[in-house]
Amino acid sequence: AGTAPVPGRKPPIPFSAPPPSSDSFHKMLVGFGAENTMAAATCTFAFCAGRGQPVSLFQGVTRGRIVEPRGSSGFGWDPCFLPEGYQSTYAEMDNATKNAISHRFKALQALRQFL
Repeated sequence: AGTAPVPGRKPPIPFSAPPPSSDSFHKMLVGFGAENTMAAATCTFAFCAGRGQPVSLFQGVTRGRIVEPRGSSGFGWDPCFLPEGYQSTYAEMDNATKNAISHRFKALQALRQFL
């Protein structure tokens, strides 16, 4: 698949940026001298009962802040996200604790209540 070459033009070079490392967010904030490290993890599920039916959105938010990476479980930015009211990053938490407070869980709970 793809597009036909255009005479006289070089073909485009495919590019895909690597995903950010777990400490990218923290390094970026430190690099910019940011004093405010507050963050919000947000998840939104959409539900539609069928063609022509309205779409309902269900959002979950977990507030916290970006910290120097800690912990080895989880993925992505889990090591640098410290949820509000907790001393452990997502990556330092056991799965049961993380899942009970996560933005995804909150969004899923809202969807379940709707259904």
